[in-house]
Amino acid sequence: MTAMKSSTIFTLFLSACDVVWSSAISVPSVVTRTAGTSVTVHCGYDRRYADRSKYWCRGKFYSRCRTVVKTTGPRENGRSSISEDKSGHVFSVTVTSLQRQDEGRYWCVISAPLRDINKPVYLQVVQSNEYTTDVSTTTSPQNTFTTRPQERSTTHSEVWATLRWILFLLLLACPLAVCLWKSSAGRSCVTLCLRPCLPTPSPPQAG
Repeated sequence: MTAMKSSTIFTLFLSACDVVWSSAISVPSVVTRTAGTSVTVHCGYDRRYADRSKYWCRGKFYSRCRTVVKTTGPRENGRSSISEDKSGHVFSVTVTSLQRQDEGRYWCVISAPLRDINKPVYLQVVQSNEYTTDVSTTTSPQNTFTTRPQERSTTHSEVWATLRWILFLLLLACPLAVCLWKSSAGRSCVTLCLRPCLPTPSPPQAG
């Protein structure tokens, strides 16, 4: 019973952390390009992570993805390369001469002490007669397409929205944890949790 309670609290904690981590990096969810061209994917990040190592890995699941290139080396691997603009808080991955086998799920990743921050990018490679999606930027001489992420979540309003949910989860988790812990001692959980809301009985008046 105690292990289940601890697991529930830990799950709530991880959910709160995921909210923070997901706002720390911004990437396009899907990129569609034509075989034979090149693509550059920009991974925007919060300025707090400017000095962290960044990398690009491939795999259906992040826990099993294979690192392709990394800002701390190697920065080039075959047709893939990575670069970083710390002043602009973005690192970029370029894949040249796209082939159909390049299609798949990739991950923009920032190394962090407790848990690496990551977001997936699905690269879709099609034949020229199948490609109908508009692109944001096209460089004709190199036949290179560039995809930029949406505006990074670094404004004060977005930060506050994230913190608000974390505080809400903590407000729910803390009383629940205390209530469950005390109920394990044989006391009524409902009574303990509702005690602050119940009126205090008046002392009997002397006859």
